[in-house]
Amino acid sequence: MELRQLRYFCAVAAERNFTRAAANLRVAQSALSHQVAKLESELGTELLIRGPRGVRLTEAGELLNAHAQRIIDQTDRAGSEIAELVGLLRGRLRVGLIQTSATITPIIAVLGELHRRHPLVEIEIISAPSTEMIASVEDGGLDVAVVGTPHDALPSGLEEHLLVDEPVVAILPTGHPLADRTTISPRELFVDYDEPLIRFHEGSSLGAVTDAALQRLGIQPRWGIQAWQLEDMVRFAAHGLGIAIVPASTPGHLNRTQLPTFSTLTLADLDARHRVSLILDKEHASPAARRLAELLLGAATTR
Repeated sequence: MELRQLRYFCAVAAERNFTRAAANLRVAQSALSHQVAKLESELGTELLIRGPRGVRLTEAGELLNAHAQRIIDQTDRAGSEIAELVGLLRGRLRVGLIQTSATITPIIAVLGELHRRHPLVEIEIISAPSTEMIASVEDGGLDVAVVGTPHDALPSGLEEHLLVDEPVVAILPTGHPLADRTTISPRELFVDYDEPLIRFHEGSSLGAVTDAALQRLGIQPRWGIQAWQLEDMVRFAAHGLGIAIVPASTPGHLNRTQLPTFSTLTLADLDARHRVSLILDKEHASPAARRLAELLLGAATTR
């Protein structure tokens, strides 16, 4: 049983598909199939069941997958720690990002800087809800996660560092009667003018913070269209589909030449801030994870 075979098997188990697993591993599908078949032969049992809808694991496959993941993680960690000992940062870095992080934080630029300084670090990006990514950091599936706050209490083995702390603003179409204002109250927008609120996707920390702040004011706006990206929220608002409440830095990150014109207004009386934090393991964070944390904290933005 070789480590390469275990990596190949785990890739198929994760994707439930040989074609996608081969693409992720950057190997020929025939080579992948051969190594998995060889592994099954060595163990004397079937690990995967191929079907028209993909691949599923047998009971033996489930057992091997659990053990193999731990073996791979420990091997990668050992390689990283030895590399650190001799002054060379390397290994795989699995980073979880929330939907807003690429726009609000300098995460992409920081990842680029990490790659330039440490080209032997292999970076893998995963996007998922904050709660899932926190759990994944705890069980070793992710090395670090950039998540929205507030969130549930962290497990005791994890640490949190604030990266972004900024107010939110309202986005209105240029032709709106209130668009020439610099400051607006939520009551004017959602009660007096009865504007619909463009929703960020369900489960987002930004949406939860906004909803809670409006509820404290006794305001329940009409729900408008739902968006999965901050740029889409701004775009929908610019086209008059409702009012978007977004982090204050969002308009500055967008290419406004590709968007309809819009107005950005400060929100008076709304106790809501957009916060983004970095989560990593207190005791078992890899050297690459610690280095990324240092770079991100150096670029942290608060207003």
